[in-house]
Amino acid sequence: MIVDPAKIRINMDYGWLRAAEMHLGLAEDAVERHRDIISTRMTCLQLEGQWRQEPESAEVLAALREAKLKLRELVAGADASVLPSGAAHWWHQFERESEEPVSPPWLADD
Repeated sequence: MIVDPAKIRINMDYGWLRAAEMHLGLAEDAVERHRDIISTRMTCLQLEGQWRQEPESAEVLAALREAKLKLRELVAGADASVLPSGAAHWWHQFERESEEPVSPPWLADD
């Protein structure tokens, strides 16, 4: 069995959001936004892995950039008081830490 710390963090944040939804009785639009946030983070994780395998791929980088910008918009549109700590930073950080420091390529100016 392989334990993936990035997936654990995402799932912990999902649990946080589900608890907030149930405890606060949040509206369906907030619940759907939270699902989109978690789904987009999982997409980002997958694309980050592809980018690490193919760092020269403009197509992968474009998809990663698009997913990270979507994540930024989703988080910005959510109620900050129910989001887990650090949510505002998710879009400009890697989901999975690397052994060597790497600047997020989706933040680079073209």
